[in-house]
Amino acid sequence: MNNQGKFINYTEKTITKEGLENSSAWIVPKNSILYSIYASVGFIAINNINLSTSQAIYSIILKDNVDINYIYYYLQNLKKNIHKYIETGTQGNLNSKIVQNFNIKIPSLNEQKRIGNFLSLIDEKIELLEKKLCLYQKYEKQIRKDIFNFKSNKIKYIKYQLGNIAEIKKGFTPSTKKEEYWNNGKYYWLSISDINKKYIKNSKKRISENAIKNKNIVKKDTLIMSFKLTIGKVAILKEDMYTNEAIANFTWKIDNISTEFMYFYLKTLNIEKYGSQAAKGITLNTETLNAIPIMLPEYNIQLSIVNKLLKFNKKIDLICEKLNNIKNFKKFLLQKMFI
Repeated sequence: MNNQGKFINYTEKTITKEGLENSSAWIVPKNSILYSIYASVGFIAINNINLSTSQAIYSIILKDNVDINYIYYYLQNLKKNIHKYIETGTQGNLNSKIVQNFNIKIPSLNEQKRIGNFLSLIDEKIELLEKKLCLYQKYEKQIRKDIFNFKSNKIKYIKYQLGNIAEIKKGFTPSTKKEEYWNNGKYYWLSISDINKKYIKNSKKRISENAIKNKNIVKKDTLIMSFKLTIGKVAILKEDMYTNEAIANFTWKIDNISTEFMYFYLKTLNIEKYGSQAAKGITLNTETLNAIPIMLPEYNIQLSIVNKLLKFNKKIDLICEKLNNIKNFKKFLLQKMFI
């Protein structure tokens, strides 16, 4: 099923009349519920066009006394508990019999429409905020590219290699076979999957005192960057912590370097182009990390650039906050309306 949100308005593939007649496929009339029962189980959409589907999608044509939006959100709320309906021994799939036996509470048609319309308005707000966020993120990315084109901006800078201005260290992974390294861990241990925001305050996993012998912790306010597997994810630590070996950390060798400036600078660089092809994809090593070129302007220029970008990032953060709040509000409503 194409991931187009609530409504399906087109399909990437089409089928001929002959193909339709010589298969089990059929035309699903528009304004039906499309419900995935294989692969992405529980994904729901409403088709705005007549279409045919694969066997992975169960089509639900509703009766006149049932509101389509109400059923859409009812099934959406049901998704969080979909594992209860999957038979033991299957590959996480549903079948038509299971879907047909879903126990759905149906209030009066007027009540269904009231609930469905209200939740639709919330989804419209979410969609508008997501579009706004996407536009702001694209604009912010372009602003960074323009700012760091120092030649065009006629900003004076000194060209370094990253290894000239930073001592670059890497993390480690304690043996996963030794439970004493992980049980009752009190020290944060960061993996690439934890780098999901600018400022990192915690990690999914922790390691114990036994795991950190002769290892130096990465201090709070240190800039880090992933350089293996997923390359170029940057963040600033807001707590002391350890990291795995795919994450580099930087300690500045010279004065007057803004960590915030270097965060934006490295985030803007195409780090992958400095890597080399390996069995598991593009990767960097100590030599290539040290050789990354850095255009470093005077400190006051660095701070001026940081202030400009921070102001714009605050706008993005506000949109993200609004988006998270309304998504949480919707989640709360789904839980209350479809008990």
